Amino acid sequence: MRRLNLVFALGTLFLLTVGCEGPAILRNRPTPETTLLPPLPTVEAFFRAWEEEDYEAMYGLLSSSGREA
Repeated sequence: MRRLNLVFALGTLFLLTVGCEGPAILRNRPTPETTLLPPLPTVEAFFRAWEEEDYEAMYGLLSSSGREA
């Protein structure tokens, strides 16, 4: 009886530790690459649009978080 309890406890512990790792598909995924515009040309384009009072072009150069503000 004592041996059966030990086997049950070890089996439960094994299943819990294996289940906590998460799916293997998510662990081995490559990091997605982000594509950003180079900052200097973007800043220059923004200030050029500012000088020309082209607010639509300025808005298009804002990041998505800047547009939400």
